[in-house]
Amino acid sequence: MAYFPMCIDLTEKRCIVVGGGNVAAGKVRQLLEFGAAVTVAAPGLTKELMEQTQAGRITWLQRSVDRENPGAVLQQECEPATVGNEEPPSEPQQRAESAGQPPSKPQQRAGRPEPAGTAGPPSKPQQRAGMRERAGSAGLRPAASEDGNDIMIVVAATDDPAVNRAVSVWCKKRRIPINVVDEPVLCTFFFPGIAKDGEVVVSVSTGGTSPALSARLRRRLSEELLFTAPVSARGTAGEEPDDGRGSGPVSCGRAAEVMGQPPCPDLMMSRPVSYGRAAEVMGTWRAYVRQRVSSGAVRKKVFEAMLERVLNEGALTRREVDDMIDKTEGKDCDGRNAAVREETAAGEKNSEAKDAGSGKAAAVKEQSAETKETAAAGEDTAAEADFVPRRIRVGTRGSSLALAQTELFIRRLMSVYPETECETVVIKTTGDRIQNRPLSEFGGKAVFVTEFEDAIRSGVIDCAVHSAKDMPAELSDGLAVVCVLPRADVRDVLVTRAGKKILESENAVIGTGSLRRKTQFLQRYPHAQIRQLRGNITTRVGKLKNGEYDGIILAAAGLQRLGLLADKELEYTYFEVDEMTPAGGQALIAVEGRCCGQEYLNAVTDTKAERELLAERETLRLLGAGCHEAVGVYAHCFAGEMMRIVLMREQEGVIRRCEGTARADEWRALAEQLVRK
Repeated sequence: MAYFPMCIDLTEKRCIVVGGGNVAAGKVRQLLEFGAAVTVAAPGLTKELMEQTQAGRITWLQRSVDRENPGAVLQQECEPATVGNEEPPSEPQQRAESAGQPPSKPQQRAGRPEPAGTAGPPSKPQQRAGMRERAGSAGLRPAASEDGNDIMIVVAATDDPAVNRAVSVWCKKRRIPINVVDEPVLCTFFFPGIAKDGEVVVSVSTGGTSPALSARLRRRLSEELLFTAPVSARGTAGEEPDDGRGSGPVSCGRAAEVMGQPPCPDLMMSRPVSYGRAAEVMGTWRAYVRQRVSSGAVRKKVFEAMLERVLNEGALTRREVDDMIDKTEGKDCDGRNAAVREETAAGEKNSEAKDAGSGKAAAVKEQSAETKETAAAGEDTAAEADFVPRRIRVGTRGSSLALAQTELFIRRLMSVYPETECETVVIKTTGDRIQNRPLSEFGGKAVFVTEFEDAIRSGVIDCAVHSAKDMPAELSDGLAVVCVLPRADVRDVLVTRAGKKILESENAVIGTGSLRRKTQFLQRYPHAQIRQLRGNITTRVGKLKNGEYDGIILAAAGLQRLGLLADKELEYTYFEVDEMTPAGGQALIAVEGRCCGQEYLNAVTDTKAERELLAERETLRLLGAGCHEAVGVYAHCFAGEMMRIVLMREQEGVIRRCEGTARADEWRALAEQLVRK
């Protein structure tokens, strides 16, 4: 008979793994992922388990389990084993040391500084992360009871079948769930194959008959959760693959029985949202629907319609939810607005009759249409902002500047939505891996965004934080800039060692990896030597201090965000915009995400900075410029409704500059005008 699946909370529950090998390490990884308080009983550990012990994530009982009396180890007090030659610290020492430990990854991801005045009770994921950290720091675990009743589960994963069997017998007598690796008959539960995306957890088990099939199905479920798998070419809906021996289709259950049979065909379709995100969206609207709809049968139909919409479109607005409720209840979706439309039509008719011959009718009608359009736009904006996810996964590069900029975005986001939990996901890009070649030689600006775009499409992250100047002029289909933060100092700055007057000397060695900076600097200082410079800001400053360069050219905004503008060993010479035109997007932090479903970020965006970025990116797009050309563009909004755009480009060895001014809402036409010049 098949086993009954059940979801349980393992947070801080005592789980014992008997054995210290690779198989045991795999079981420990699974248990730790769900917050268990894991104790490993074994005379020795693999390198991975030893690292977990030293980090305080697990407790190590450095003893062999006796096949004659396994309870002697399983019931003993759970105190951390001595690692190396050090004596185990006392409990007060452990508490003091754990208080000074750096935060673990779960704390870094879940715990963000609360904006002033917004402190509140932690969310459930934060509470779990905190409990795991408190339980894990310094290896503290609850003491065992004499009868083993405090033990949640036991896993026997030694290479001695007799020990595994003895542990199974001991656990069964005490009704403690036991899993014995590779011995299904000794088990009272099995570790399922788990596919996880946020709060969505799907498991699969073959009852121990075929771990290989379980693993294969788990991989397919993971692909389905992250919507990365293409539509299968092997079958259509309702079909199953042949078993390869002419016996007709075979089910997954049949494959589990006979081993080696292919599983069900991959019928997964690409979707604009993962199941994890769908669960978050549905959870956001659940209380609202339950409040509006009293009938359980009607609610079920509404939730089904909502889910279909979320999986296909990626988001829901209040208007759409209200329409689904009305439609399910048999009402006219527009019924609540019918009276308003009728009254408006009657008013327009009377107004036209009254103003006939006076020449005012057309103007009144046009004004009325504009008013209604504005009101509708406002209603749409409010509706779009209704959905705010409870958890947002933010992608970032791993440099100090990238992490600082991501922190700025998260703080600004949480000042608007203090209940939202943010998780930082560090992704290494091609541009980060290749540091010894100019960007123009291996892909241009795309090398800094491609991995992030793949992660957004696959559901690994919800959005990515970029330095806007590092983004290509055109993004992949379905993705867009969804948020822009206020602009910092847009200027470039020459950084030199204190007391070195390099601008007055000939043959000064200047480091920069930017063709735009090189071209403009040499125009002013033709005797300088420009050498290639790559790496993050701290690396570049380090090379300057070591004497590899006489000076380096950097963006003032990056130095400012890292607090490097007050170094007494360095001097800073700023170039005004008319001296060295910045790169498009310089000093701006841009957030990339999906084109739909992230309208809530409108409340986080700085509208002035967003308009400037749009103008600069449009100018670069019209030019078709990337890292292969010396191009600079700077848009500046001033006086509330005006915009100035400065454009610099090198053509046939000659630097050409032009600029123009127009109304801020006419930035597109202004960009086109400058490009034609």
